[in-house]
Amino acid sequence: MSFASLTPAEKKYFSRYNPADAYVANHTVYAKIENTQVRICSADEILLRGDHNLENIAAATLAALAAGCPVDVIQSTVRTFKGLPHRIEFVGELHGVSYYDDSFSTVPETTIAALESFAEPKIVILGGSDKGSDYSEMAKNIASNTSVKTVVLIGLMAQKISNALKNAGYSGTVLTGAKTMREIIDQCVSQANNGEVVLLSPACASFDMFKNYKDRGIQFAHEVTARIHP
Repeated sequence: MSFASLTPAEKKYFSRYNPADAYVANHTVYAKIENTQVRICSADEILLRGDHNLENIAAATLAALAAGCPVDVIQSTVRTFKGLPHRIEFVGELHGVSYYDDSFSTVPETTIAALESFAEPKIVILGGSDKGSDYSEMAKNIASNTSVKTVVLIGLMAQKISNALKNAGYSGTVLTGAKTMREIIDQCVSQANNGEVVLLSPACASFDMFKNYKDRGIQFAHEVTARIHP
């Protein structure tokens, strides 16, 4: 709000919690157009996971409206948008387990959003190289989220995240020691059961084990796909 007060530009506001120019209410996105509330979409009409994506749609709706895009085009487009690579991207299903690539998540805050996008029991892959992050809030979220049954820790930050999980009182399974993506997926497969989710959302940079976040995500998808189509 303080930043907005500094610009002479026309200001539009979006929110996941309060009425605004575009906002989310009851898992549905609305926009105010010429003093009329217009329904854009609901969570069950889009392909993206998580309420945070409804907030993203609210922001994108305002940008599209400002650019002159017709409302019906916005409504149809958000229903078919599959998302960007490595951002909670569905990779495939193996033995009834759904695998998602969220390798773009390199800070704890985005990992929390990813975890909150799934109600199913989860195995989450965390760790990598250091970005100076504090993992305490993420650890508290995981400890209080009873659907996180297993955490697979990788990379240089594995011990730091392990300590944060211990301090937060996490009581699920913690696996370590995997040195390659193949070993990481092997650990996940050993833990996952039908109807559950395996989520790569590391909350860390990738440079200790991979070229970059894209390489990390590509290797994840490759190992999963190789097991689906051996």
